[in-house]
Amino acid sequence: VVISRDGGIIAAICSGDDFIRLLDVRRSRLIFLKGRWYAESLAISEDGKILASGWTDGGIRLWSASGKLVGELPNCCSGVSCLSFSRDGALLIAGNHAGRTSLWEIGSHQLVWESSHYLFSARDVFLSPDGRIAVTRYLDDLLRVWKADTGDQLWKAPYVKRVSFHPGGDRLVVMLSNAVQMRTLSGKIIWEWDDENWGNRIVSLSPDGSLLAVGSKLGYVTVLDAERGNVLWKLTDFKDDAPRCLFFSRRWLAVGGDSGLVQVFSETGKRLWKGAISKTPIIRIGTFSDGRSKRLISVDQYGVVAVWDVSDGSLLWLSQL
Repeated sequence: VVISRDGGIIAAICSGDDFIRLLDVRRSRLIFLKGRWYAESLAISEDGKILASGWTDGGIRLWSASGKLVGELPNCCSGVSCLSFSRDGALLIAGNHAGRTSLWEIGSHQLVWESSHYLFSARDVFLSPDGRIAVTRYLDDLLRVWKADTGDQLWKAPYVKRVSFHPGGDRLVVMLSNAVQMRTLSGKIIWEWDDENWGNRIVSLSPDGSLLAVGSKLGYVTVLDAERGNVLWKLTDFKDDAPRCLFFSRRWLAVGGDSGLVQVFSETGKRLWKGAISKTPIIRIGTFSDGRSKRLISVDQYGVVAVWDVSDGSLLWLSQL
């Protein structure tokens, strides 16, 4: 499941289907996008205008927000396992099951570069905000960092469970099972926070990059000072609802749990509200603006989309992908 930055578009691949479900939240309209084979990966451009889909036959298809096919990138040697756009939407990075990473120009549909084969599938790919650095994380948890213009490898690191760019674009957040690191783009560790319980599951940065939330499968969330790595506050009352996804806004932190609970906390750790539709795990959280106020979007494992009022947690809208 992917959600556009403004929350207006949600796209999902459902198990066993050979099509993509595209939900226009503003118009409450569900569109089905058909391919030749099965879809494996999705990405939405920053402006929400282009959806990229990767398929088992190695092809990449480009769609408009209204569901119109607007382009195709040539087939590669293996199924496309992960995709991500550059911030300006001009570049698309892709990883496949043959362990190759490729960079494409969207306007010309031209391949910029492709890495060599690796033994394990690519699991995540990202581009830095300025488009100068690319990263690939593989199924064996190896992280590789590349120069985006040439594809030359800069450095690599093992045992990486999650990776994301700092909003400033000059640093990388690297999550291990038992630690979180802030690194420079050259790989130097700026700080490291150790979690002795080996339960790290998910990380999320605040929009200004000052706060970093770390969710544990053991049932707690730790919020760190992203500049120094010291602990600011910790949430420990999740019990059987271990955090599965996190979303940091400017003034609050949303947590989606294994038992279907959505909770929102202030920037100081005070719980503002909680709500649930069912006991199905929440797999994605985002925001949506209706022009008057911010709304919170949650998507569960069965494709149920809920829109909540951020201020009080009241349920505003439900849909099914």
